[in-house]
Amino acid sequence: MDQSNFYNPPTSLSSGSKVVAYLRDGGGSNQGESIGLQEKSIRDFCEKHGLVLTKIYSDYASGTRTKDRRQFLEVINTLMNCPEELRPRGLLLWSLSRFSRDISDFDFYFYMILKKGVIIHSLTDIGPVDSPGNAKAQLGYIATSEPHNEIKWVPDPEYALIVRLAFELRAQGKSIVEITNILKGQTG
Repeated sequence: MDQSNFYNPPTSLSSGSKVVAYLRDGGGSNQGESIGLQEKSIRDFCEKHGLVLTKIYSDYASGTRTKDRRQFLEVINTLMNCPEELRPRGLLLWSLSRFSRDISDFDFYFYMILKKGVIIHSLTDIGPVDSPGNAKAQLGYIATSEPHNEIKWVPDPEYALIVRLAFELRAQGKSIVEITNILKGQTG
């Protein structure tokens, strides 16, 4: 496998940061995505960037049903419920597609993790995912878990007003720079 695209630097994870990894093999025929190869890539990545890998979670399961992935649910539970001083700084993935292929689950779990201050870094995808704004598909909304694992989108009290204001300003003909400056005054 060509690893020239791997190891994009973890811009938000400094050397010495504690991280965990989540690996998933969907059972397809692509040996380039096997758990063994993902694990080797993650370990090499941590060594290259001075990251402290504290635990690896892995599942052999389809990416569309998160409720049946025990290790996935365990990493989510760990990141959400461990004391802040013990919480890993980052979650490493070989690829974002290993996290979830269901967009509602993807947004829901990503957002929960990011709200806890955990940086999510993919070895093979471009760009860091280190803030809720980078992961949200529904601007100004958050996904909430309903009974029976259904996802419901509700206004995010932290971001909804800012997003609404940005759209109102754009409708008034304000430039992106003007909107950015106005929003900085609202949030900063």
